[in-house]
Amino acid sequence: MGKFRISRLNTVISWGITILIIILNYKVVYDFLTDLINTSSSPVIITLLTLPPVVISLLFLFYAAAEPVFEKFYSKEISSPHPQASVFKIEHPAPFRKIGIGIDFGRTDISAINHALRIGTPETQYILIHVVESAAARALPLFAAGKEAETDMQELQKYADDMRQRGINAECSLKFGDVSEAFVKTAQENGIELLVMASHNKGTLHRLFRGTVISEIARKVNIPTMALHASLIKYPLIFKIPAGTSRGTLRQKTSYFIRVWESDGRFGIGECSLLPGLSIESESTAEKILTDICRRPEYYRERINDELSEYPSVRFGFETAIKDLQTGGAGCLFPSAFTDGADSIDINALVWMGDTDTMQKEAESKLNAGCRCIKLKIGVLEFEAECRLIEFIRSHPLGKTVDIRLDANGAFRPEELSEKLDSLARFHIHSIEQPLPKGLSQCIPAKRPIPIALDEEIIGIRSVDEKKRLLDRIYPDFLVLKPGLLGGFAACREWINLCETYGIGWWITSALESNIGLSAIAQWAYTLFPKIPQGLGTGSLFINNIPAQTETVPEHRLFFRPHISRDFSSVGWLINRHSPKNEHREEFHKTRVTFFPGYAENPCITANAEKLSESPDVPLYIKEFDRMTRQWHNTEDYIEISTSGSTGIPKSVGILKKYITYSAQSTLDFLSVRRGAHFLLCLPPQFIGGMMVYVRAALCRGSLTVCPPNLIADSALPGYYDVVSVTPYLLMKTA
Repeated sequence: MGKFRISRLNTVISWGITILIIILNYKVVYDFLTDLINTSSSPVIITLLTLPPVVISLLFLFYAAAEPVFEKFYSKEISSPHPQASVFKIEHPAPFRKIGIGIDFGRTDISAINHALRIGTPETQYILIHVVESAAARALPLFAAGKEAETDMQELQKYADDMRQRGINAECSLKFGDVSEAFVKTAQENGIELLVMASHNKGTLHRLFRGTVISEIARKVNIPTMALHASLIKYPLIFKIPAGTSRGTLRQKTSYFIRVWESDGRFGIGECSLLPGLSIESESTAEKILTDICRRPEYYRERINDELSEYPSVRFGFETAIKDLQTGGAGCLFPSAFTDGADSIDINALVWMGDTDTMQKEAESKLNAGCRCIKLKIGVLEFEAECRLIEFIRSHPLGKTVDIRLDANGAFRPEELSEKLDSLARFHIHSIEQPLPKGLSQCIPAKRPIPIALDEEIIGIRSVDEKKRLLDRIYPDFLVLKPGLLGGFAACREWINLCETYGIGWWITSALESNIGLSAIAQWAYTLFPKIPQGLGTGSLFINNIPAQTETVPEHRLFFRPHISRDFSSVGWLINRHSPKNEHREEFHKTRVTFFPGYAENPCITANAEKLSESPDVPLYIKEFDRMTRQWHNTEDYIEISTSGSTGIPKSVGILKKYITYSAQSTLDFLSVRRGAHFLLCLPPQFIGGMMVYVRAALCRGSLTVCPPNLIADSALPGYYDVVSVTPYLLMKTA
């Protein structure tokens, strides 16, 4: 209601006066009853007659005040009494003919109107609804059409006139009294098919005591009500192996996931990834801005380029969330052959900073996997040691033609730059990223033996003029574009346009986002038709990453898997499916386990795996199976399990059980394994491959036959199996 809105000071004074009146009334009642009882000749009778009504009244008042507060704590879900809905398909969805738009002359009006216009068609009629809710309008609506109502109608007409000038069919409706009742009545009178209202996202106490207008209307009207909401979760990502750079070692980093949704159930997810020393925003600043976005999502959606220009990581997270919402909320932000699973993106392999032996083994592994572009983090080891590492790569049979990218993260000093670039030139380096610290790149010589790529240098530069001045001053050979640090896709597009003008190369890379941000960046990068490998191979860095829709194949090409549904249960959002939390402790005991051959002269036995190791005659493979299942069913969230040793010496690793569950479920979904399937475990159960067979069998409530690893190669097994996991060696032996 603009200037007619009741101020906060008046609200506080009104509540204070109300509470004072209640206290005085109770005092009058108390004094009267006390005096009556004390002066009566029959105080017991008077007490019995007056006390119960007073107590009942007090209990009723307490219940009326407290019931809405505690309702959410004791409300329980009940199963629906209705039959299961049949499957249907809408071939041609009917457009909304009439859409109502709630107007309150606040900052969110434009957002509500624009959102309604996105939903409607040129034939849709839009009805702008405003409710005069002053005390006079509530008590005497017929006599409330005074100056306030006249002014409100004029403002409402301005909105409608502006829409009509744009060829939009718009009408006005001014109502009085209770807001929710007025909206319901207007919707019924005008045949409105959809209501669009801005959500103010009041605080928790406000919602508990007063509720929300939108929820009140939704309960009273049988048409859709749409409003944008947002919520936020802070999520620390933990590195599997500490990630070393010249700026230090990262063991974990913070991401914020922002979810936006509308009343029709669609939602979008975005990620704000923060890197200490690189992100413009501090963690506290980012959280403050994101929290405000959750309070006023419509306001920020219409002003994302203005209000959030100083907060690039926040802007990227909110931008991707809105984009995800607009494209249906399934994680497919930029539909293409990539998101259809028909094409892939060439990416570089990454070798993190470490000791020389570790980096050499990692580089050799990447070469053997067929990578054609390897990126090395340098700047911490002795320069000669790093040169020997590069020389090792070039001397490798597969390393002569591979592209080598170096990332110094500003580790060199200006006075030593020319000498080091000359030393590295003999290795035919593709490029070196950010050789000098940010702010000193003007010291890079115009004639350089190795192409220079700018990374940190371009973070924080927002205007096109500033960008041009930087490129004119340094004229780099490449730009490394991180949407999560530069302010999103539109900001990166500005850099790309300038690169095309200046003849500068570029590639897209992540800012160590989780799979949420990585997937969005990869989808966008594909639409740019990149000509060189991109820096998008960071999806396997974290032990608690979100289950991925992207997958890197051994030769380092990134694929999108459209059949994989997103699962956010690990961050507390149960959106796509029931959370697997504690399934490893509740449902896995129901798995029917059979051992073949049996022991004690039995050809085949069924037994409880948790009691098998009590007998000294139990074969070793059954004891190993017993140890594995005991670990799985203990109360720990992690399980210690051994790798197979196929790529080196077997080693023990710690993995969260819920992520093992996610992986097993993904395999079942991909292979369409039926419920109750029969599994054969012929792998060593003490290794992760064997354990995964057990987990898959349990998830689909199937049965499991366990046999020694050598048995399948030496003899035939009776029966039929739906799923069998074998090593290449066993497969060749049985062929």
